Formats: sequence, structure tokens, C-alpha cells
Amino acid sequence: MVVSVPDTDRRYCVLPMLDMWTDVFAAPGWRASGTKAHHFAVIPPGSRGEIPAGVARIAPPAHKAATAPQRVVDQMPPFAFFRYAAEPMKESPPHLIDWSIIERTNRIGIVPGRGYRPETLDPVIREALTEAVASGRAAMLTAYSDVGDAGGSTLTWQVLGMVDYRCNNWLMFHFGYRHLHVNWSSSKLNVSTAVSGPFLAATFRF
Repeated sequence: MVVSVPDTDRRYCVLPMLDMWTDVFAAPGWRASGTKAHHFAVIPPGSRGEIPAGVARIAPPAHKAATAPQRVVDQMPPFAFFRYAAEPMKESPPHLIDWSIIERTNRIGIVPGRGYRPETLDPVIREALTEAVASGRAAMLTAYSDVGDAGGSTLTWQVLGMVDYRCNNWLMFHFGYRHLHVNWSSSKLNVSTAVSGPFLAATFRF
């Protein structure tokens, strides 16, 4: 693949290139290659052929892999997702510094260099993976807070906590409690108030 970068007329520009582990392996641009027009050939390992004149070679550490849209992944059965995640590791193995993570994924059958085979796992592990995904999708806990003084306010802050319960792929309910405190003043009016209470909301996906 050849990537062409136009002349940016000395304006700052950078084109970071990431592998499938989101690590930057090249960043052509203002600091590395300058702001003139350039052509870069991104050539994965094992590829053959000549590079045209005037084209710089960039060699990624491994083959890249595309990712599916979030909604597609979200609707995958657990073992289909793990199989999808393990497949790119055949051509793009993890980095050596990821040893700790690799040791943990090995326990659930995700081993670099081979496909995912859930049938080889202990039945207890298979059941745990299935239940963990289902329970993780069903309920989540969210906490949020902020503080500021914009718009003439001397002090405005709020705290929010809620539990998200997912009924299916298109409906989620939110149960929570929110406290909002506002202290606002101007030359003619001073307002100091606090509002708090429970709330119920729903999210629909379509």
C-alpha cells in the first residue's frame, strides 16, 4: 500500500501508523520526514516486489488486521468473539512485552499462533466465560461528577451514580441518583440552590 502525503507548506502534520495492537511503528510528518510531499510504501513482512523510485519504504512489525464495527462485536456470542479475536494473532503475534497478558489469555484458550478452540477448555471455564459475558452485558455501574465556575457561577458541581440494566441488544434501563448544586450571581441577582433525587431513563438502539 502506498500512502501519499501532500506538501503542507511547513504547517505541522503527522501521520501516525499503528499496528493491530495500537502501537505506533512509524510517524512520518513534520519532525521525521519534513513537510514536503512524500510517498510511503507500507510493506508487511513477507511481501516481495520493487518499490518505485521516489517512494520510501515503511515496514510494519506484522500484518495489520481490521476490526468489526462495535455493534457487530457486541452482538457476537462469546466463543465467536474469542475466535474472532484470536484469528489475527496467527499473522500478528503480540509483542514480547505483553507476556503477562498472554499468560492470562492462555488460560481461556487464546494462544498466539493458533485458532481458538473452546472445545479443548475445561467445562467449568467454558461455562464461566458464557455466564461472565451475559452478566457483564446485563448490569453495569456508572459514577460521574464535575465541578466548575463558568457563566458567572462561583461554584457549580454535581454527583451522579446509576445502575444500567440491559434487557437485550436494543433496550437498556438506567436507574440512578443525581445531586446538582448551583451558586450563581450577577449584579442584580444571587442564586444558590441544590436539586437532588432519583431518576429513571431508557436507551433505545436501532
